[in-house]
Amino acid sequence: FIGFAIRASTPISFVILAVYLALAVWMLWLYPRAYYDALEFGIDDHGSTIERGVWWRSHTALPRIRVQHSDVSQGPLQRRYGVATLKLYTAGSHYNKVELPGLRHDEAVAIRDALIAGGADVKVNNKYCYRLPEGKVIPK
Repeated sequence: FIGFAIRASTPISFVILAVYLALAVWMLWLYPRAYYDALEFGIDDHGSTIERGVWWRSHTALPRIRVQHSDVSQGPLQRRYGVATLKLYTAGSHYNKVELPGLRHDEAVAIRDALIAGGADVKVNNKYCYRLPEGKVIPK
């Protein structure tokens, strides 16, 4: 597609190339940040809720009693930049895994531990705040 646009010397081919490059820049550079900014989640005594999506918003509610186990995973690039993905697994065949990508590693571990402990309060809009058992609130 790009080769055709470069070989053809008509003005429309340059417009197509410019649109293609603009979309590529947006998808590779701007969309991940917009997706992360739109990611909201909360954890309370009953379970977790996740809202995500840039154009089409989805709302996922996961009761705590449905969570069978959780995992914090990191790929090579995630390790390099200190981020992780929190994975919550449930019983069932469809939608049996809920993921929260792009969290700082220590925050993903803290959220996982809060889910395991059962009494943590987290209300987040990409600003992390954990309610500790002593009642202290520590913003991170």
